[in-house]
Amino acid sequence: MMHMQERGGTSEKTPAAMDTSFWTAACHAESEGYALRLFALHAPEVVVEEIESEEPPRVRPKAVLFQQLREAGLISVTNSTRSKLRDDLFHRGERATLDLADERKWHALINEQKAHDYGRDILGLQAVSAPEMLVTVVFAGFLGKQEALHLLRKLSNITHAQLMQDATRLIERAP
Repeated sequence: MMHMQERGGTSEKTPAAMDTSFWTAACHAESEGYALRLFALHAPEVVVEEIESEEPPRVRPKAVLFQQLREAGLISVTNSTRSKLRDDLFHRGERATLDLADERKWHALINEQKAHDYGRDILGLQAVSAPEMLVTVVFAGFLGKQEALHLLRKLSNITHAQLMQDATRLIERAP
């Protein structure tokens, strides 16, 4: 589980590279505010393009919110200076996110199971899915267990079963 860093009695946000899958899931679970509270969000340019690519009148609320947060400086556009991963491993946004997190030694916010596990197991990154973020906010006291389980259920159709089961088990054990 991810831990918030404490310095001088105040919380410092953890820098994190964010993938489209994480932003989509966080919005789906109405928990994007927790991502903003916990992390200094950095999205590679390709992720920005993926999220903001819809043209009016199809622009979705998650894209509008992302764009407004980016324009306000709450989400930074940050690219890796190198591409380490093979093109056939993941989608462009996942590769760019993992490359950025690996280069900067940041957390990788990624909800897609294969990329999440690769980041954690192969690259040695602190990979965080949207369900894992909900676990963190419960243990930090920002969210109650029942509300977290309700938000977690919203992710069941877009998140791998193992991530869901692990998060459910941890949230149910929370004090």
